[in-house]
Amino acid sequence: MFHSNSKELLIIGKGVAGTFDFSEGAFSKEVDNPIGIICRNDEIVFVGSVQAAKKLVKKPYEIIDHSNEYVLPGFIDSHTHCFASMKYENNLDVSFASGIETKKELLYKIHEALKMKKSGELLIAVGFDEGMTNDNVYPTRKELDEIAPNNPIQILHRTGHASILNSLALNLCKINESFDELQGSYLSRNIQSGALDGYIIGLNGYIDKYLLNEYLTDMNELMANWLRSQLSQGITTLVNANYDAEMEDWLFFKRILEADKSLPNLVVMESTQSINNDRFPVSELNGKIIRGHTKIILNEFDTFTDEDYADLHATFSNCYKENRKIALHLTTQNSMNFILNFIEKNKNINIDRFEHAPIITNGQIKKIIDYDIAIVAQPSLLYEANKKYHRAIDLESINNFHPWKNVLDLGGRLAFSSDSPVSRSSPLESIAYASVDRPLNMNIEQRVATLDAIKAWTLTAAQVNHLAKKGYIRKGFIADLIFLNEDPLLFPSQTDVIKTIIAGQVVYSS
Repeated sequence: MFHSNSKELLIIGKGVAGTFDFSEGAFSKEVDNPIGIICRNDEIVFVGSVQAAKKLVKKPYEIIDHSNEYVLPGFIDSHTHCFASMKYENNLDVSFASGIETKKELLYKIHEALKMKKSGELLIAVGFDEGMTNDNVYPTRKELDEIAPNNPIQILHRTGHASILNSLALNLCKINESFDELQGSYLSRNIQSGALDGYIIGLNGYIDKYLLNEYLTDMNELMANWLRSQLSQGITTLVNANYDAEMEDWLFFKRILEADKSLPNLVVMESTQSINNDRFPVSELNGKIIRGHTKIILNEFDTFTDEDYADLHATFSNCYKENRKIALHLTTQNSMNFILNFIEKNKNINIDRFEHAPIITNGQIKKIIDYDIAIVAQPSLLYEANKKYHRAIDLESINNFHPWKNVLDLGGRLAFSSDSPVSRSSPLESIAYASVDRPLNMNIEQRVATLDAIKAWTLTAAQVNHLAKKGYIRKGFIADLIFLNEDPLLFPSQTDVIKTIIAGQVVYSS
């Protein structure tokens, strides 16, 4: 339970080399395991030997003694989707992991779930990805109408960027054949008739405003519960990476964090739409909620037109004028080539980080580093989407697939994240997948050292999100800490979080 603490806090735990720094010169050369950490209010004021810490801590003080467990900075999830993740926790799982391997199995599972629903009640199915099924096809609007003539249905795609809707859901969202597609969206149509087939890309925020508002009456509680669940994973800060977040989203998160200050801190990326509207505040609630990057999604089509180029140039120019740092979503080799050429020809572009960037050559890595752009990647996808990747990626590309070791060896900045709900919110699993457990068929030579994977979830994550005084155990840094039951350098996949501390306050204990 979160509580206010005016006393000093003495924390004792085994230090993990490379994640902490003794704050006092007298102890800088002293190798001490466990280490002693003194916290005052929300700040670390001393890191050193346990003996020295016990002499310096001011009475009365509280003590957290985990001498046999391992202490780390809190994990920072640099790219997640809070609303979509919340929906995953409360709806029908139709992911590959749930056993869905064909479209027929998907339709059957939805049909069975509808037996528990009243007529007119919304059913949301989450996690489907046709690319991870054996037949590689998605259900159409017509097929969903046949099994659900009386219930609106939304199938939320695993990527979080697409939905499949039946006719009732389309009607509720006021989407029809004459719908004026919003920027970055795509409505799939029947080739012969031109009628909508229900598959929609890039409108999930718009869809949520109709479906969730219509059917979910206590979104505050649902979101708070999901945020609370992240504490058990050791996540102390989350970055909501929606590209369409606007002021109503900021106010929604603010209300939740105001009501429960034990929840993780939030960095909220904002949309380009706020260029002409109110921008998010820089920070509120004493740093519990912070304005993040401006999120832009680069289209992933095979060709980029002159119009695409002009629109992008105008958007980047507006961001530069307002000193907005850009987080650019891109997932194909073609889009990577395009944007690097674009940057080379245009100045005054505030691209600060690439989201995902799965395929990168060494030459491109060098350019990315020259442009001082960080890469935010998702190691868990290597496991969870293995079948899809193996089907889609050719042999030449696989040698440049998530080349994280090359990025680090060449001096680049690399942060890891979950992209939840696209993959699980488990930093420790992610650390394992990036290092010791990277799949053999997924360019295994690009495994990174376990310590580097930990830093990609802590110190580097703090840096790429411009979070000062986070991600490291050092005097003057914020006391966001976690305890683990095993050495994460040796057993990341077998390690559990046993305690989470935010701003010097215990917010989770197993």
